Parts: sequence; structure tokens; C-alpha cells
Amino acid sequence: SFFSRFSCSGAPRPEVAPSSTFAAFYARLPPHSRRTKKWIREFLTETLCHHLERRPDQIQQLNALSLYPSEEEMWNEAILPADQYTGDTALALPKLNLQFLTIHDYLLRNFNLFRLESIYEIREDVQDAIFRMKPRRKEAPSAVTGVYADSSALDAGGGRTVFEGSARMALELQRFSVVAVEKPKVGETVPAEVRAELSLDLAGLKPQVAREWDALRQFDVLFLVAIVAPKEAYTGRLQELEQVHQFPEKFGVVVLRGCEVVEVLDEDGKVISEFNPLEPRMPMGTARTLRVLLDPNQYSRDVLRMEEEGFEDFYSCFNLVIRRHPKHNTFKAVLSTIRSLMNHPEDVVIPAWLHDLFLGFGDPGSAQFFRLPSRLRRLDFRDTFLDLVHLREALAEAELETEGNVASPPFVLDVRDAEPAEKGDPTGWPALKVRASTYTLPAVGPYPDCVRHTNKIRFTPQQVRCLLSGLQPGLTMVVGPPGSGKTDTAAHLAYLLYHNFPSEKVLLVSHSNAALNDLFRKIKNLDVDETHLLRLGRGEQDLYAESRERAVGKIGDLDDEVEDFSFSKQGRVNMVLERRKQLLEKVEKLGRSLEEQDAPGLSVGDVGFSCETALQFYRYHVLFRMERFRKLVRRMKLLEEKHRRVHADEEEEVNEEEENAFWSRVSQVFSDLEQERGTPLVVKVEKARQVQGEDAHETNGDEQEQDENACISVDPVRAMREFRHTYFELLFPFPLFFADAPQPLFVKDKAKDEEMAECCFRYIDRIFQQIDDCRAFELLRTAGDRANYLITKHARMIAMTCTHAAMTRENLVGLKFQYDTLIIEEAAQILEVETFIPMLLQQLERGGVSRLKRVVLIGDHHQLPPIVKHRVKKKPSTWLPFSSSCFFLERVERREFLEEGRPEKVLFWGG
Repeated sequence: SFFSRFSCSGAPRPEVAPSSTFAAFYARLPPHSRRTKKWIREFLTETLCHHLERRPDQIQQLNALSLYPSEEEMWNEAILPADQYTGDTALALPKLNLQFLTIHDYLLRNFNLFRLESIYEIREDVQDAIFRMKPRRKEAPSAVTGVYADSSALDAGGGRTVFEGSARMALELQRFSVVAVEKPKVGETVPAEVRAELSLDLAGLKPQVAREWDALRQFDVLFLVAIVAPKEAYTGRLQELEQVHQFPEKFGVVVLRGCEVVEVLDEDGKVISEFNPLEPRMPMGTARTLRVLLDPNQYSRDVLRMEEEGFEDFYSCFNLVIRRHPKHNTFKAVLSTIRSLMNHPEDVVIPAWLHDLFLGFGDPGSAQFFRLPSRLRRLDFRDTFLDLVHLREALAEAELETEGNVASPPFVLDVRDAEPAEKGDPTGWPALKVRASTYTLPAVGPYPDCVRHTNKIRFTPQQVRCLLSGLQPGLTMVVGPPGSGKTDTAAHLAYLLYHNFPSEKVLLVSHSNAALNDLFRKIKNLDVDETHLLRLGRGEQDLYAESRERAVGKIGDLDDEVEDFSFSKQGRVNMVLERRKQLLEKVEKLGRSLEEQDAPGLSVGDVGFSCETALQFYRYHVLFRMERFRKLVRRMKLLEEKHRRVHADEEEEVNEEEENAFWSRVSQVFSDLEQERGTPLVVKVEKARQVQGEDAHETNGDEQEQDENACISVDPVRAMREFRHTYFELLFPFPLFFADAPQPLFVKDKAKDEEMAECCFRYIDRIFQQIDDCRAFELLRTAGDRANYLITKHARMIAMTCTHAAMTRENLVGLKFQYDTLIIEEAAQILEVETFIPMLLQQLERGGVSRLKRVVLIGDHHQLPPIVKHRVKKKPSTWLPFSSSCFFLERVERREFLEEGRPEKVLFWGG
């Protein structure tokens, strides 16, 4: 175009710095004396065309942007201001206000700010790695230049760049080549995929550093650098470089590109990036081949530039590869997720009760649970309150009523609004009227491992308020300094949600793996099935490397930054399969006991072969016997009731004829059971109990010791009349299966024996219910299918870091992952956009509405604000700094939560 005549040839034109482009254009304009009529006519025509032409679509520009920074962006102060910026004037940076026009506006501002912050962090790491590598140009006489194997490493001066230093995060590149460029997709102009291979040599590295390079996995980001070191190497300190652009000049940085790891191969060509801790295999040799993906947008621009300007293929000039710490190297996933959300606005739907509040409009208190129509009245707090005194202390401000004999947990609360108080609560809470009742949690088995884990924490009134708000639909905020019990409150809230809503899932998000590990340890100590707990995220990936080291005995226990392997996807699947094996062994034991105690010809088959055979056995053999037991018990109870009415008057003399008739009917019940079983019902009792009263003869000690262990067989009616056995014990269908119980099941008390029989039935029902849960893992054969089923169907508490939520969003949405509650720990440490993405990890319900019912933010913005390294974006010149979290912004809108001074150990609550 006409304007191209006035552009600076060879100078980069930053895409996000239009002011610098305009300045360059204005500087190239000819003086007035040389502006002819023809020039002015062309200039005006081009100006009108430029003004009237259709502007490029914003989404198209965003999609054409490379997510990896290049050397032009990284060391350009027009794009990224230097740290010396004083903040006296406003910068041309997006601002995070208290209000946004739309969700698209919100995402676009965060995309640009997050990208600039990522570029700054990458620049710091890249500069440190290059500085430590100490690049220097090694001179070579022109006569011997041909001896170098890699002629592309030679520069125009007849030398090549060598690295005299070493860095933990950088290695000299042995070879790099682009191996495949896929054709563009329909409607696109850039390649669909650009694959490349690079070779490294780990020889000479410390074992720990070599293991870190071997721990590279799929989706990790690396940076490729082409350095042509200057003749005079820089010997000063890195901090002495006052201007940003001085670094590439001093160290000879020519090109910088990013890439994404696909897989890592060892010297034998075996893939080592998909390490299985159950089958450890040490990588062979020191040579490594990395298969990577380049950015198609950047590659397309590079090819076009090389064709137009006649540059050589600088992709063959890369001589250094740099990696970053996995915890800080997730920028590409976050940026890609934000861009994907902007391309599909129909998927960016947050709950209606949170939408206006998130954009900064409407009443800030509209998301509180007591102002939502979906408010729940009756909630099961289980063992939250240790006793009735604790219940009264925790609900001292509410109008409390008790229903019946309420003395011990579990407690169920019916919460309603009381009459409006004269003086309103400073948090906006209405006066509550609470009606407390209790119930009995049935035992689930006669064994010690069947005892439920109970709560031991005496929660404060503020923590109870947090739990009450968190159980209700709406937004809940928990604020408190370290040591105030925020994590205990979060763990107990997840536990209450687990039992109050059995069909719902809870998503736990945090800033660090250590916080998630701590949270899971606390949840594990409560009454929660461990197989329903699942950990996703970078911690799981770190675990592969740690497990590899543990397999060869090179390290000790895992630290807090790496979660226990049993909580990862593979660990959970293995635990479910191991539980399946144990459950089938119990089923096999139950089948053998029935064959032994029932008809001699009975054969239940190989019931422990699979989950399918076990469930068939349950339907045709176990359920039948349970129903028969309950039917016979009902008959016995009717006989007892009739017999009791006949002898209601205790003073009336017992009618022997009626008594014999009663026992005859009881005998008929047992006869019917014997006829169904095909074998007589014989009860073994201790012989010593038969000898009673006057007929007892004296025996010496040896005879008595011998007789105590001797047993006699009697019929069931005699066992009831003479030995006080209950019909619950005599009719019980599984006595041999529970013969290994640590204490006698039946104690000759009708009420206790009936409860014990039902307790044993619940134990058996639980076995087959868990087998039914494991059945899908038996049918699914591949590890990937089992892991996907675990995420989407089996697990009920899924935890991940905020960065992993951005990395795996597309995969979770594709699997139709669903959840109903979002609990964000360390919410004050998480950037606002990192809080927003976890709300969008699932598909919309029918009608285009979000399934999300509850959002709980837990943190302390005074103590641990978000970490933003670039000081410019922390300054108030951007109105609200980029380091503001969604947690902080919500508290800005809710002024009633901003109290003067800080309580030492108090939790704030609210919506």
C-alpha cells in the first residue's frame, strides 16, 4: 500500500504498539517542499481507503496471534514497559475495572494482561539461563572452517558459538529439524500442524538435573534460541543492563521460538515420557530425542518473511533449548483456554445468580443464599456439632428449638427466617430460626474397620455460619488469617456436601499442590469413601518423575508439593481394582459358607470370578435369603404379639394348653424353613449350660474345663425355651460367613439381635454395592477408558490446581464432566481469570443454563495476594492492578466485609 513507503524497512512492527508504528510512519513523511499534487492526491485517496476499509475481525486477529513470545516481543519496551516505569502517567494497557461490558470484554482484557505478564516471566527465566550458559564466539581460521560438522553453526566471521557455562534449565542443542508440515484446514491459511524433532545429550549433567530433563512430558513448553555470540563476550552483571533491548545485543540472541513437547525418546528410541510407576524402566543412554509441535501461526509468518526478505532458514540455527519449572510454565494452556472461550461465546455461561455480580452490576448481595429462591430448609449436619452444648454455642445468635431428645449427633437442622430484628446484622444475614432434631446412623458391619470416622473439631460459631452458607446454593466467601481454621472448614464442608447430596460432585481448586494435599488429608480422615477422591493436575505429572526415582531407590518420601500417588487417576484406578479383588474374595467366602450350611447338594458356582457373576449370585441367592429371613421374622412377631395379648394380665395363671399351642406354631415356622433349606436346623449350645439347678453335679476343675468347650445339638424350639436364644439368631441366614467377627453377633437380647442382623445385612449389601461400582472398571480394558470413567462417573470429589483447570478444560468438557459445587482454596492468591475458568469446566444443561449451584471462595487477601512479577501491572495506573484476585474484587464490591483492623482468628462469611 501507499503507507508501506514510509515504514522503516527491516524494523519490527509490534502488533500491540500502534503508537510506535505511527511515530515511525510520521518520521518517514517527506517535507512539505517535496509534497507534490500527485503525492497529495495519492495520500488522500489512501487515507480515505484506509478509513473506510473493513477492519480485521478481532477474533481472527486473536486466532492469528502466536501464544509463544518471539524475540521481537520479549525485548521490546513498546510492548512491555521496563521496571523503571514510575507510574506517573497511564499506560496503553487493558484495565481491570469493577465493571465489564460483557464476558468477552472481560476475557479480552485478561488475555492481553496475562500474555504480557507471561512474556515478562519468560524473559526473566530466559535471560537467566542464557547468562549462566555464557555464550562466546570461538574463532576459526577460514582454512579449517570445513572441519565443523554443522556448518549452519558457523557465522559470517568464520567462527561458531560455544557455551562455556552451564545452567540447570538450559542445554546446548545438538540437532533440530522440522519433520512435517500439515496442510491447512478448510478455510484456514496456516498449517494445521508443524512437527519437529530436536536432539539433546545429557552426558555430564548431575543425576538430579538429568532426571528433570527426563521428566519432560506431553504439553510441556520449551524455548528454542538461536545465538550468534558477539566477538566480545559480556562480562558484567545481568542487573547492570539498564535497557531491555541491550540483552539480545550483548549476548547475540537472534531468534527465539516456543514449542510444545509431544513425547521424549531415549537412546533406544523408546518413549519415556509416558512412564508407568507400576512398570519402572530406566531410560537408556544419554542421548534424548524430543518430538515437539511448533506454533503454526508463527511458523507461517517466518516462512513468508524468509521468502520475502531472503533470510536463510534460521530454524536450522537453533543452538540452545531452555525449559522452565513446570509449576510456572502453564501460560500457554491458560492463554489457549481463554482464546477458546472467546471463540465459543455460547459456552461461556455462568450461573444466572452470579452473572450480574461477576460483571459488576446489580446488587452485590444478590448471590447470598438467603436471597435466592433455591434456598434449602432442611440440612443434615451429621457430626459437625459434638454435643447439644456445642450446638447451642454455635447457634447462639439464632432462635434454637429442639425436637425430641436431642443430646448427641448426628443433628439435622431446619433453618428458617425469624421475625426481622430491630438491629440488622452487619453482614446482611437475617435472624434465623433453627429447629434441631437427631437420628441414629445405622452401623454398617460387625467388624472394627466398619466404624465410621467422626469429627473431633469443635467448630466456632463463625465456622458454622460458613458451613451453613456453603451448603446452600449461592456464593460464599470465607476470609481469615492463617491458623483460623479455613482448611478445616473447607474439608468439613466438602464432607457435608458429600453426604447431603449423594448425586452431586464437588470440584476443589487451589493455587498449589500443597494446599490440595492438606485438604485431602483432612477429608480422608472423615467418613468418605476414598475411591471417590481424585487428584488431577501438575502434581500428578510431577509424581511420575518422583515415582521413577523411588522405583530405583534414589529418593525418600515425597514432599508436600507432590500428592500421594493413590489420589492420582492411575492410583485411584489401581485402588478400585484392588478393592474389587478383595470384595470378590469376600463373595467367594460367602458362597462357600452357604454351600456348607445349606443343602449338601447346593453349589453356587465360581461366584468370585467376576463382578457380573457376583451380582448374579447376589440377586438369586443372597437377596432371596434376606427376604426369607424378614418374612419369617414378621411371622414370629405376629405370633409373639398374639401370645402377648392372651397373657396380657401377668397375674393370670399361665395356660399350659395355650403355651404349648404357641410353641407348636413356632416349631411350624422352623419346619417351613427346614423344608425350604432341605436340611434340618440344628443349634449347637454349650453343654455346661444344660446342667443347671439341682441336677447339677459336682465336678473337679479338669472335668469342668473339658465340658466348657463341649457342645450339644438341640432343636431351635428347645434353644429358645431352655437356652434363651432369640429367633433372630436362629433364623439368621449367614452365621458361617460372620463366624470370624471379633465378638459374638447375638447376645440373647431381641432388640440388639434384630439390629445386629440388619447390620450384617447392610454389610453384605455394601459389599455388592461396591462391586457394582467396580463393574465398569472390569468391563473397560484400557487405562485411558478407566481413567475417563473415574473422572466422569465414579469420583465425587475432584481436586486440581487452577492452572491445570485451564490446561484440561477442553478435555473435561469433551468427556461431559459435571459438577455442582466449586470450592476454591487460596482464592486470594489466584488471579481473577484463573478463578473464572474453573466455573466453565462442564457443558451447559438443557436450555443453555449452567449446572453450577454453589461457589465457595476461601482465602485471605491481606496475607497472600496473587503473585505478579512485573511491577508495572501492580501499580494503580492500571486502575485496578492485574494482581487483584476475584476474591479481592468481590470484597471491594461488598463494603460490609471490609472491616477496619484485622481479627486475629475470626472467619468472615457471606455471599
